[in-house]
Formats: sequence, structure tokens, C-alpha cells
Amino acid sequence: MGLVCFAFNGASGHPARAEAPAILLQTHDEEIGAEILHENPAVETIRCIAGRLGRRVEIRQAPRLRNKGLLAAGRIDGVFPNVPDPDLDGIAVATGPFVLERWSFIQPREARNPPRPRGHIVGAVLGSNEARFLTQAGLRVFDAIPNMDSLVKLLAAGRIPYVMVDDWSFDAEAVRHGFPPDAFRSAIVKYVPLSAYFSKSFTDANPGFVSAFNETIKDCVNEGRKVALWEREILLKEAHALAARAGEAIRDRLIETRTVDALDPMLPHILAYAGSDEKWRAALSEDHINPAMEAILANPLSDLLRRVAAQHPLVTEIFVTNEAGFIVGLNRITSDFWQGDEDAAQAILAGGADRHFSDFEYDHSTRRFQVKLSMPIHDPVGSSAPIGMITIGLDAAGALAGRMH
Repeated sequence: MGLVCFAFNGASGHPARAEAPAILLQTHDEEIGAEILHENPAVETIRCIAGRLGRRVEIRQAPRLRNKGLLAAGRIDGVFPNVPDPDLDGIAVATGPFVLERWSFIQPREARNPPRPRGHIVGAVLGSNEARFLTQAGLRVFDAIPNMDSLVKLLAAGRIPYVMVDDWSFDAEAVRHGFPPDAFRSAIVKYVPLSAYFSKSFTDANPGFVSAFNETIKDCVNEGRKVALWEREILLKEAHALAARAGEAIRDRLIETRTVDALDPMLPHILAYAGSDEKWRAALSEDHINPAMEAILANPLSDLLRRVAAQHPLVTEIFVTNEAGFIVGLNRITSDFWQGDEDAAQAILAGGADRHFSDFEYDHSTRRFQVKLSMPIHDPVGSSAPIGMITIGLDAAGALAGRMH
């Protein structure tokens, strides 16, 4: 993925009028070829965000260092690097991450090498973030590779044993060269969030633009955060292992606390003024625990879920709802009290599905990606309808890094 530069005209951060010129995005082609640029998930997300803010975009290419220099000189409004960049913090404001990359060691399928290099040389595109990462990690790097096209050809010809690159970009270029989907195999190294940076001069002249950008991310996330089939299989095994150890105890506690009245005799009255989603979110934004939160956090089901989370390092969060979608147990406060309108509850509680995966979600506080896996909970002596739902948030990098696929 390359640097992308934004040119935004106008005095406010609000969506521009129809006659406003297009946003200019410049990207270097060190890691992605011009032929696949228009299909890239990050570029698609940028186009979506700009469109929802009332702007169209044009994409051009320029060298990475030149783009950074233009940003420092105030001659462009923003850049789009792969990773958070401390060098830009003094001259620019970062957006929230809106897509992630899967950096992987890739080798030919028939190779007999281990998943990760052991003294082997690793190919990387010259000037790429991956090349810098490999150098910092002390690996032997062959980085005299000008672009993704050459990277694919060198690996396929056996000139280098491994490359390190974003999975999507490599796969797209390999397909363009006519290689079948199973010609190569990958081992995840890390998951990397992508953010845009806008210059301080731009954000000063356009107050509210970065906030509007961040608010629009949720409406435009698509393939850039989807969970692949092989990732789902691994995460499902982790969740099933947890359920095998604690599932019965969680189910029994849910049966005891299925109704709101069972949580606390005062809770129905508490909810009348403090338990709505709006007031729940307001308390959360103010870093305040309201009486409804206190009652749910203090019940035996929540005590159990906290112990379960503490015993499983990959668990980022875990909560249980009743059949109506209201949270009745959690290890930490969630963003919403009622989950009934969420995709997971619609699929499981209303639709009868046996599982639901979220997209990759970025936790700003921990700087980790998580995936939420939701499953129904059934009463073994009751009807076939679920009595509730369990949602387990799993640390994606911890569960998936190093896995071969």
C-alpha cells in the first residue's frame, strides 16, 4: 500500500458543494501496481468516505518521500501511510484506522521452507513499510525490488525464498499474472491499521473534517476488514475451546439471571431512568458507572465472565444477553446495553443462526484488532429457541499471527 495525498478545498470541514473540485489522491506504486489500484480495499474505502462527505476523488501516483516533503512544506493537505507514523505527528493529525493489512511471509506452495524464515533472505518492495519493519527486526532483506510486479515474478521464479508483503496486494498482483489461488502460501506476521494524516494547516482551516471522516468510517468499511474463511475457522476453534471449559457454567448462570428482575430487585426501577442505550452511552462517554451498570457488573454471571476472560489471554471482551437482547452479564462495560438491533442478535436470536462473526474491529485503547464471535445459548431442558447469546471478543493478532494458510 502506498502513500496517498489529499487535496481538499474549502473553508470548512463540512461536505463540499457540488461545484467543488475533486480531492486529489496521490499514491506511490512501490507496493501496488497501477492496474490493481482501483480495486484496493483502502482506496475503495477512501472513495466511499469522500463520497459520503460530498466529494469525488482522483488518484495519481508520486514517490513516497516526495509526498512527505510536500506535506511538511504545507503544499498538500494530507498523506495516507500504511502505519501510524510518529514522524508525522508534529505536522499532521491522524484519522482513525479505516482498513487493515495482513502482513505475511509468502512462499511458493511447493516450497519446503518453514512458515517463517530462519536465516533466509526475505524479499520486500524497496521503500515499503514492510522493508523497514524487516530491517528493524534484524532479518536479511533483499529490498532492491522496485514494485509488486517484480516481487511476484522473483518469488515465483525461485530467485528469493520468501517475501513479506500485504496479503491482499500480493494476491491481486499474482492473479493478474495468471497464478491460481493456491500457487502460494502465507504465514501472518502482523495486522496493521491504516490511517490517513491531514496537515495541521489543513485541519486548522477545516475544523471538523477529521471528525467527520472518522464518523463516516463505520459506513464505508467493507472488504478491508472482512474476516477470511481460514481466519474464521481458527477463531471458531478458540471459541469452542473456551466453551468446552466454561460453557455449562455460563449457561447455568444465564438461566439464573434470564430476566432483568433476577439481576437486582431494584434494577427495573433503575432502568426506567438510567438503563436506556442513550443514558448508557452517555455514562460511558463521561467515564461514569451508572446504577444499571453497577447492578449488572455485580451479578454472579458477570463475576464468572471476568474470571473466564482473566484465564484466556486472547479474550478481549465477553458478554451474555438474554433472549430479548439485553445484556445480563459482562466482563467490562460495552458500548450498548441493548444488543437486539445489532447484526449478531438479529442473526442468532431472531434468525436462528448458529454463529455470527463481526468484521475486524480496532480497539483504540489497546491498539489491537479484535473479532467478535457470537453464538446462541440453549436450555437443555427447554425449547429449541435460544435463551440468550454469548459474544466473545478475540485478539485477532494473538490468535492468527504465525498461522499458515
